[in-house]
Amino acid sequence: MKTALVLVSKIFPEAQIYWIESAEIDWKKYSNFLVDSVDTELWINPKKEWLTTEKKSLKIVSLRPGVTDNPAHSFKEMLMLHPDFSGMQFNVYSGAVTWGETELYQNALIHKIESLSTDDLVQEGLRFPKEVFLPSNEGQVETIPLLEMSDSELVNFSEKNFWALSLDELKTIQKHYAEKKKNPTDIEMEVFAQTWSEHCKHKIFGAKIEYSDANEKFTVDGIYPTYIKNLTKKLNKPWAISVFKDNAGVVEWDDEQLVCIKVETHNSPSALDPYGGALTGILGVNRDVLGCGMGFKPVANTNVLCFGNWDETEKLPERLLHPKKIMTGVHKGIQDGGNKSGIPTVNGAFLFDENFSGKPLVFCGTVGIAPKKIKDMEMHKKYAKPGDLIVMLGGRVGADGIHGATASSLALDENTPNSMVQIGDPLTQKRVTDFLLEAQNFCLYSSITDNGAGGLSSSVGEMAEATNGATIDLKKVPLKYNGLKPWQILVSESQERMTVAVRPDQAQAFLELAQKRQVEASVVGEFTESGRLDVLFAGKKGAELDLHFLHHGLPQMKLKAHFDGKKEKVTWKKNKIINSSLPEKNQTILETLASDRTLASKEGWIRQYDHEVQGATVVKPFDGIKQTAPNDAGVIWLGAGVNASKKGIAVASGICPQYSHWDTELMAKLAVDECVRNLLCHGVRPDRVALLDNFCWPDPLPGKNNPDAEHKLAQLVRASRGMYEICLDYQMPLISGKDSMKNDYKDKNISISVPPTLLVTGIGLVENVEFVTRSSIKKPGHLVYEIGPSVSKEYFGYELVKHFKAESLTELEIDSKNIFKFYEVLYSTLQKNLVSSLHDISEGGLLFSLFESVLQHKLGVEFSKEFEENLSHFYSETPGRFIASVLPEHQKEFEEKIPTVFRRFVGLTNASYEFKLKNERFELNSVEKKWRVSWE
Repeated sequence: MKTALVLVSKIFPEAQIYWIESAEIDWKKYSNFLVDSVDTELWINPKKEWLTTEKKSLKIVSLRPGVTDNPAHSFKEMLMLHPDFSGMQFNVYSGAVTWGETELYQNALIHKIESLSTDDLVQEGLRFPKEVFLPSNEGQVETIPLLEMSDSELVNFSEKNFWALSLDELKTIQKHYAEKKKNPTDIEMEVFAQTWSEHCKHKIFGAKIEYSDANEKFTVDGIYPTYIKNLTKKLNKPWAISVFKDNAGVVEWDDEQLVCIKVETHNSPSALDPYGGALTGILGVNRDVLGCGMGFKPVANTNVLCFGNWDETEKLPERLLHPKKIMTGVHKGIQDGGNKSGIPTVNGAFLFDENFSGKPLVFCGTVGIAPKKIKDMEMHKKYAKPGDLIVMLGGRVGADGIHGATASSLALDENTPNSMVQIGDPLTQKRVTDFLLEAQNFCLYSSITDNGAGGLSSSVGEMAEATNGATIDLKKVPLKYNGLKPWQILVSESQERMTVAVRPDQAQAFLELAQKRQVEASVVGEFTESGRLDVLFAGKKGAELDLHFLHHGLPQMKLKAHFDGKKEKVTWKKNKIINSSLPEKNQTILETLASDRTLASKEGWIRQYDHEVQGATVVKPFDGIKQTAPNDAGVIWLGAGVNASKKGIAVASGICPQYSHWDTELMAKLAVDECVRNLLCHGVRPDRVALLDNFCWPDPLPGKNNPDAEHKLAQLVRASRGMYEICLDYQMPLISGKDSMKNDYKDKNISISVPPTLLVTGIGLVENVEFVTRSSIKKPGHLVYEIGPSVSKEYFGYELVKHFKAESLTELEIDSKNIFKFYEVLYSTLQKNLVSSLHDISEGGLLFSLFESVLQHKLGVEFSKEFEENLSHFYSETPGRFIASVLPEHQKEFEEKIPTVFRRFVGLTNASYEFKLKNERFELNSVEKKWRVSWE
């Protein structure tokens, strides 16, 4: 019997549908079990009762074939918990009925959206979806006639199959198979495509680059080995114990614990399906941490999100969603991923620029902790051996996420495959996480990694390097439905899956515990020492891949980079100066800056994240009793259950792509410094800071539709060199990172590229979480200082230039060695509790940062007559500077600790909620109103 159960919201103009195939059941009897009558009504097979005035334009929204149906899965599990339904058979499919303005939550890429006519409704009611499954025919392994293909045929075939392989790479594979005197199978070619994709192999960062500009020429033999890996090797920090060789970077935190951190991007999937792309982004980086070493427990999430203009009114090119729709969906995905997994979101940022309209940038990060050892296993290592069984656990394999790795290595266009979109299920992943941490305590597995980009081909292929071989049987892999081809089973990126190595004598205990914890686990192969990745299907060998060639046969790219000066900002539409002249009053300037969506309050969005879960968040995104003023970093207590330790982790980020329009080397240095300052604001030791780099760049490879590729590649070299130089001066290693190239949208008429962007994420050691410095000034009568290097009179900050001036910025030299000496002095000052509050000066400059500092307690500041008041001083965004408040009784000792060259007395706080300057007095209520912009 087919039944439509409709859960109608009493609050929102929408209803959830669950179509059920089952034996005949009196569903009215279970109304109280199915819905909360406070905000929901249960309707059963409704027809004409839907025809009311407010519901005159109904739409049925259901999932397209092959899309994972998480709501239906959860609903079915809920039914099975009721004793009346135990053991019964159900087929459940979910959908929604909407009316009114609800299009923000619909996406034609994954949803079928059908308008419901009056006649249809009366005659059929809410009819069952017509297409639920993919075709049920079983695919076969096919041979690819690679040896017979010409160069042009190779390129065309790669484009047709979304392999994202260059001609040089295709010819390298062709030569390899010519030596073997046979053609590859489709499974083998798909494994090469994902393993050699830019997303997985980071080919641009490994390329040999000939760089030139007006002043110098040099060769970079790989950005990654030269500027990233070499930096950490030079610094040789003994507490950075596992870097660049696992899913996350691992540092030693105290005598008992390790901490790891990873930040990933999910840009292309989020452009196509904002909710699903962001949800799988945050869940995926959780799995990176869970699959690091022998498994780390996720304890904190971060996210940094870059969108096009929220108020965009111009028509966007085909296939692009409006930034408002993307932001709403991405935020909801991040929220559901963290909240439903029980992981607090402790730090992040939102940025807006019209050039993020082509692709949003969605950075998701996770911090994990683990004991140093469990029994004889060091938790940052892996222990797989030949003969260990390959076990896949978590979700099943479906068509979602096929070609995710290869499509993410291409610019977004009208041909980007829908299949790359993945749908996450945080509830399933939570069960997987809890089960694995329990199995870890019993040492029931010997190695672990996540099924991310490339699915099983990636996880098994990478783990097989440790044993020098693996065999996987695709017929043993559990599927969501029939109809998948063998290569699709292998490379699918369906979510919530982990791969573990299990000793044969522990397999029964491992599988029994999985069943007990309601986690599906399947033995799908074993690790060998054959030197190959062998793939079986239907009793036959479908792939026989040489592991050394697979992982080390990729030819190195050879590229040219030329920097021809600071080019004018490239944008897909004419960049308009918002205001043609500079106002006479600082209040007008500050109100304008405060209302900019990048600087404005995101409180309504941020509060939807759970900061409290796990009960260890010491510093949350907002400060004070009312939790309204922004903090600079998140701080997590590490001491629970670990000998009452008072140590903690601070997590922060730095990102300023706006400066790429002038100089990417400056942009990179400012991003590092902003991240470090955010950590220092909460008392982190500067000698125990570890950093991560995430580069998101427009396409830097030459091509007929990419005339400035050499310039963009030169910008990448300069940014990497700038990051290297400042990290070396700050003595801070890079322990992990990621690069995402080709963040562009292209069609026949237009190209939209993101501004070159570097996100720097940092973790730092907090010695005692009971004495963490805060960002808000607490009371009247505090002395306010600007501390850090002095400001160049000729330098204006970006935000001032953006809103009021047409000319570009002047040159800015950063004396990073001198700045770091100041940071060491500042830390020793904080240790003596001489500073009551500390807040960094970044976007918007001194006045805006001071406004954020007094916001929580509605304080005012009367400026000293000696304080130098000019535009560059008020609005400069030069690095290394802070707003510090000091109690009068600490003034003498504070000034003795901080040298004169690094401090300038600003004034005294009072209860007026206004700034009183020499020639101007302005109140801050109006600034706060502008800062709390409407997000309707």
